[in-house]
Amino acid sequence: MRTVIVGAGNLLLGDEGVGVHAVRELMQEQHPAEVELVDAGTVGVEILHYLQGAGRVVVVDAVNLSMQPGTVVRIRGVDLRAGNSRARSAHDSDILSLLGESPPLVDPQRVVVLGVVPGEVSMPTLELSPAVQRALPLLLEEIRKEMRDPAAQP
Repeated sequence: MRTVIVGAGNLLLGDEGVGVHAVRELMQEQHPAEVELVDAGTVGVEILHYLQGAGRVVVVDAVNLSMQPGTVVRIRGVDLRAGNSRARSAHDSDILSLLGESPPLVDPQRVVVLGVVPGEVSMPTLELSPAVQRALPLLLEEIRKEMRDPAAQP
């Protein structure tokens, strides 16, 4: 089963680019052949090209939630679809909204979002805030868990 891990975000806006930072770091490591890592940046509907035929989709993104910056969250696609999550991408090309559309563009049973609550997204910078930088190792481990267990259900 092919697993697509999508790193989303804008590298020019600090924490907003955490998904891209994470996926780029993982691209430097060995990963199972059935795992495809995608640096999606701020792409919108074009992301569907990468998701076609995927058995599982893991979206890594900065998510706006009323939580402490640096908090790592796991959101099931079915919760996005049902409106059970208030999470929204921290950028204009809202992949989370795209995945929650009706009719679903990707089977929500096969989608999970690994998000990080951003601290700073308004000032142009290539650096992550200290809170999100501290959260990065936990985020990377959560992504690795998804890669190691291809049978895992989101």
